[in-house]
Amino acid sequence: VPFPVGNGNGTSGGGATTGTLSADYSDPERDRRRAAWLWALGALIVAMVVAAAIMLPRLMEQAPDQVQVPSLVGLTEDEARAAIGQAELVVGDIETRADDVVPVDQVISQNPDRDLYVDPGSAVDLVISLGRPEVPVPYLIGMTRKEARATLEAENLEVKFEEQESDLAAGTVVDTNPGPGVSVEEGATVTAYFSDGPEIVPPVVGLSEEEATRRLEDAGFQVKVFTSSDTTEPAGTVIDQSPPADDPAPLNSTVTIVVSNYEPPPEPEPTPTPSPSISP
Repeated sequence: VPFPVGNGNGTSGGGATTGTLSADYSDPERDRRRAAWLWALGALIVAMVVAAAIMLPRLMEQAPDQVQVPSLVGLTEDEARAAIGQAELVVGDIETRADDVVPVDQVISQNPDRDLYVDPGSAVDLVISLGRPEVPVPYLIGMTRKEARATLEAENLEVKFEEQESDLAAGTVVDTNPGPGVSVEEGATVTAYFSDGPEIVPPVVGLSEEEATRRLEDAGFQVKVFTSSDTTEPAGTVIDQSPPADDPAPLNSTVTIVVSNYEPPPEPEPTPTPSPSISP
């Protein structure tokens, strides 16, 4: 910027000259602060590099190579133990628990979970399924089929009915498989055997002894035969039976039949006709 230059007496005259003030000047204090900050930053970076060079090898020496936890859920206990050993790990706590879905002896869950990385020799805990909860088969013998079904359904069991020879009232439960008190999984099927009822004695009066015996034995009875002549029925004909026809009787019990041994009386001999007399 031009400005007048005085002549030394405080006045400006015609011999005044024009000068210029330079804008390129420096601040020494600011330069010193900047240099100090740059020096401190450089010293910090050097210190960090030196510390890393010293500590990193030691950290790498102290940290072991980690191993991946295998997936064990769904394996049997033996399979899970083998997989844990192959992964350089050890079996930890084993817990057993009933489960409605996971089959018996299979792994329900694990800790640590699959795919995590852990130190070699770390323990892996397992929860093993006991299968579905078990219940004892209730005592059903003597119940009706309706009562047996209701009792089994109350225990979350299924029922299958099969008929069986028995002298108990028809439809009465006479046995079960599995038997009473045996523990089975919930939802298992119990076979209940029910009685077909006492046998019915077939009618045999009027039949021949041979035919009557065959029918009674086919119906499951033993046969005992008596004979009687107090009848006019032809010999060999059944004239009575006990128990009577259509009565219930235990299987293999004895039915008595009475067979006629009637013999008709002989026909009277004809009276001889007298010969006619001859007169002399």
